[in-house]
Amino acid sequence: IMKLKPIIFFIFGALGLQVCVLIPGIQKYLNRFYSLSVEEQEKLFLPLKTVVLSKPYRIIQIGAPRSGSTFQFQLLDAIVSLKSSAEEEITSTFLPSKNWRIFPLIRDISENKSFIVKTHFDHRIFELFQQRGHATVFASSTDIAPYAVYNQERERLVACPLCEVDRYKSMFRLSEKEVTLLKEHMDLYSSLRMCCGEQMSKYEILRLNGCDVAQYAELPDYPRCEDKNLEEIEAKFAASPIPFHANNPEVNWAKPGDCARFGQEIASGKGFNGHTLTSCEIDGKFAGTRPENATRTEKMRFDFRNATTYPPWIRKYMLFHNAAVDFRGRLREDVPYLVYQCTEDMPCGDWGDRVLGMVKALFLAMCTDRVLLIDSTSPVPLDTILNPGSIQWNAVPPENTTKIVDALNAGSPISKHNNTLGYRMGQAQVMGDENYRLSE
Repeated sequence: IMKLKPIIFFIFGALGLQVCVLIPGIQKYLNRFYSLSVEEQEKLFLPLKTVVLSKPYRIIQIGAPRSGSTFQFQLLDAIVSLKSSAEEEITSTFLPSKNWRIFPLIRDISENKSFIVKTHFDHRIFELFQQRGHATVFASSTDIAPYAVYNQERERLVACPLCEVDRYKSMFRLSEKEVTLLKEHMDLYSSLRMCCGEQMSKYEILRLNGCDVAQYAELPDYPRCEDKNLEEIEAKFAASPIPFHANNPEVNWAKPGDCARFGQEIASGKGFNGHTLTSCEIDGKFAGTRPENATRTEKMRFDFRNATTYPPWIRKYMLFHNAAVDFRGRLREDVPYLVYQCTEDMPCGDWGDRVLGMVKALFLAMCTDRVLLIDSTSPVPLDTILNPGSIQWNAVPPENTTKIVDALNAGSPISKHNNTLGYRMGQAQVMGDENYRLSE
């Protein structure tokens, strides 16, 4: 029989059946299932406020995608880490819907180890674990695991994310100091979750891709990432006294610098989990129109954008530019910029001169760490002919912008203008065969 174990595992595993009763070690575990008295079993189904957990912490978090499941999982992970010593081993992992293995959980239960796992699906054995007192189930979707000891409500989470910490206070016997630490930790995490990674807020995905998000700015779940100092938040979170277990770092934030990396990636035309962004619309829980609902124009526009492989220095500028424009389509304060202007008051030549001028102005902006804006209204507004694509070049600059005519003309000095926050420039072309370099 012992020699047949691998074959039995393979056959029953392929059929999706539980084979716990066939293995002596797991049979011992099942015997422990039934060791609790009826009174002890009934305690598991008391309301949240009367349930009290203690070591070892064995937690299963279940929730549908985009239901706030990751927030709940990370909060529970932070609580378990805070209540455990540095020497205690804690398993923190994600169970996929396919090809998952139950035996590592059974091993941790039999060895009295703490674990916290996240999954997007329910399984009968999870309820069995809870009924027998070997694990506690939390959920972020009421319809996916109604037997959970606590179901996090998305509407309540959106209204007050940090209030969730208070709802776990009695269950984990959290002190006021621990509650304060957890709120500080989760406040920082919330910003990183919403503004960084391939699973960032759908609104931030649209904004980084140059879409107009003004219509969403007053919604309660709009993250206002453009108003946050993400580098500072990353540094503070990395220094948090509560350990952080990165989950799937390929798509989620894991270390300082990831915000810039993911922002650059998303700004190149990507959406949720790195998929191609198909439009500037919101389709259900996700940014972009689903392929089956996209118009031909949307498919052509975004397929063209994503068929283009931008070099790193272009992607870096795209990230810098999009982060400098707020949700109202206005340039953020204290961001250096220059405006390529083509108006009746500031002529810029014919079409060839204009295209050449815009290209030179873009290089000048990159070399001097400025955001390039284009104000072209003569003979007609440029944005009636060309729509902003990967960057919002027609963002509104401050009204008191300095005017420097023909900044790249042969008769004008070429400088970084370090003492000027922003300025307007005219033809932006070099006359003759001479080459001109920045004077600094």
